[in-house]
Amino acid sequence: MNEDDRFYYIIPDNFKQGRYIMSRYNKLDLMILLAGCGISILLFLNLTQLGINLGQISVIVATLLICIIIIYTCFLLTMNVPFYHNALGKLQRYIYFRTHPQIYISKGVDYYTYEHQEEREEASES
Repeated sequence: MNEDDRFYYIIPDNFKQGRYIMSRYNKLDLMILLAGCGISILLFLNLTQLGINLGQISVIVATLLICIIIIYTCFLLTMNVPFYHNALGKLQRYIYFRTHPQIYISKGVDYYTYEHQEEREEASES
């Protein structure tokens, strides 16, 4: 057996199939996608109609760009990311890490005391 072979852990492809809808989304992900796409479609329809009534192409183009940005952001948040369920999960972990700092008590060597102890031992030997 090769040394690298002992570190591989093979899991079945469908081990999380029962946890997610369509093997990819949980309830929060679907709510984000549906709300973002629904708001974008309604916004596009209403503001496009306004742009047509005003006769301005710039309003229609701006509306299209805003709607594309909203839909793109929703899909980015629900995109798969290695070691996390999706980008939203990674963002949540990052925010938690930054807002809840941990203070670790060092149990290592106190080098200041260690150096002075060596000096005292050398002085007592002479």
